[in-house]
Amino acid sequence: MLTIGGGGKDQDYYQYEGAELVIELRPAENPVPGVDYDQLVVTGTAYLQSGTMVRIVPAPGVYRNLGRYTIIDGVVHADDLSAINVEIGTGGALFLAGQLEEGSPTLVLEPKPFESAAATVNQKAVAAVLTATVDEPGSDLGEVHEWLFSLGPSDVDKLHAALNSLSGEVYAVLPTLASRRLEGMVAGAHHSLAESGEPGRQVWAVAQGGAGRISGNPVHGTTATDFQLRGVTVGVDLLHRDGTRASVLAGSLTETLTMEERQSTLQGTTVQLGAYGQWVLGSVTLRGVVGFSSTRTESARQVAVGDTLWTAEGSFATTDAAMVLEARSDAWSNEQVQLVPVVSLGWYATQRAGFEETGAGGLGLTVDDHNAAWIRGRVGLEVAPAPAAAEEKPRPAPLSSAAPLRSTKSPSTRCSPTIWPAGCRGVGGRGRAAGILDGKQSRRPGAGPL
Repeated sequence: MLTIGGGGKDQDYYQYEGAELVIELRPAENPVPGVDYDQLVVTGTAYLQSGTMVRIVPAPGVYRNLGRYTIIDGVVHADDLSAINVEIGTGGALFLAGQLEEGSPTLVLEPKPFESAAATVNQKAVAAVLTATVDEPGSDLGEVHEWLFSLGPSDVDKLHAALNSLSGEVYAVLPTLASRRLEGMVAGAHHSLAESGEPGRQVWAVAQGGAGRISGNPVHGTTATDFQLRGVTVGVDLLHRDGTRASVLAGSLTETLTMEERQSTLQGTTVQLGAYGQWVLGSVTLRGVVGFSSTRTESARQVAVGDTLWTAEGSFATTDAAMVLEARSDAWSNEQVQLVPVVSLGWYATQRAGFEETGAGGLGLTVDDHNAAWIRGRVGLEVAPAPAAAEEKPRPAPLSSAAPLRSTKSPSTRCSPTIWPAGCRGVGGRGRAAGILDGKQSRRPGAGPL
């Protein structure tokens, strides 16, 4: 506190155009002059010319509420108080706005919502959560809030990097991985049905997996993701006679997902079990597949706020299931051409347990459990030349699969995901996967490319 005058004698204060009055303050619910902020006490009259400057120097802290600071105690004479400039810090503040109350020397300091400086949809969503938690008592995000209030206009890039880091964007692509796992399981069943094995017990094994890239979306602020799935599926026919087949399969997969720009990775191991069959009823052939998979995933991502870096880690389990029924008929085929109408209907489901990240303190996410199911139907007509000999049979089409499954590798995938929502389409195939991550959780996948 600075006092002009005293000793029973009044003294005036003059501040001319271009001069500065510097006021240091700190956040407080009911600011006390001399304790929470500087105050100029004038026993006479304070004369302020238009164009003069009041510079506010805020102390580090969390500015939760609108604050009023009477920066001059005394009679104030000004040509125009609205013409007095108020500036925070040396170049302004991203999330603090200050101005003099109309007709008085009271400074009004107001915090701004963090989403006001966010650039993308994802950043705005993360920033809105941070704004909502400013007033939460005992919040673990106090250091983050304090850092945000210290930012100036030149720190926008730092802000955007921190919001991207906090988003947990990597969890938005989990529905795509679930779809690919189910696709591989159906592919294993098709491998067996596509072969014209002799009646009796047949045992087979085939490699499954593939690689894909999920493209980023600049509007939503998502980044590209690369993933790989590698594994093997084995099966055995339990019954194969008189146009009827009943078989079982088992598989094992490892999956790796890398989101390089977000410094995030997922590592998963999967076990699959299923059964499939084929039944010939006159000119109609029915095929069915039912399967389940269980996946354990370990996640790791770097969380950076300013110059501080944490590693957030998670561990969670996912269970997937698929049931597919397909009907095809050769009633339209003749000696010259094969016309095979195909109708299929599939039910798919994924369930993920909730989990909490560790290693990053209050910046670790709590991801809620996730349950979703979807149905996919397909109607098509397969056209092929008639076989040259009776023993040559047309190759069956994939059992409600997203892409030709004669290859043991899945087609390359290009996706355009966003956290709100994420989408994926296999190149050269049919299908779509979608997912939503709302702040701390991922939601509904759409029909997978199966």
